[in-house]
Amino acid sequence: MMTPIEHLPARDKLTAVNRALSFHRTMPFGLHKTPERLRMIAELEALRSVAIAASRVRFPEPGDVQ
Repeated sequence: MMTPIEHLPARDKLTAVNRALSFHRTMPFGLHKTPERLRMIAELEALRSVAIAASRVRFPEPGDVQ
């Protein structure tokens, strides 16, 4: 069973989004120009920006001393 992207660590989210973007951008000529596909790419690019920002933030782990 696949894990929903919301439950993945930031680095894994970024990897998943990059793979999905690569898949959608390399569709055969014409198929990537449909409104649904363009909307999907736009949503993935927005999610990618969030995943990049999240991967740069270090959240305290349980047991970390502050």
